[in-house]
Amino acid sequence: MIELGFLKRYDSIKKLIDFGASGYYPLFDQDIDHQEAAVTKMTKADRLKAKSLLKKISGHNNLQKQKVLFSSFQDVEKLIVAKALMEMVEGKLLDANPHLQ
Repeated sequence: MIELGFLKRYDSIKKLIDFGASGYYPLFDQDIDHQEAAVTKMTKADRLKAKSLLKKISGHNNLQKQKVLFSSFQDVEKLIVAKALMEMVEGKLLDANPHLQ
């Protein structure tokens, strides 16, 4: 699991996680393969890259600016961010509903 303690603006990422927990992923467009992002595991290199990319995204509180930044990422980077956010959303849902584990 990716820890968010390193982020200066954790609230902006926390909002994205909260949105995801309710089924809404505002950063993702139609280009993201949600099936692949949900199924494939993240490697250690992916986790390090995800931290770096999430740190960039967390630099903006405005969702529109986050979308623009996310759209500027390469496809591989978009997939890494999608995997990381989905993993964090899954963790939030499991923490809230321990009977699902």
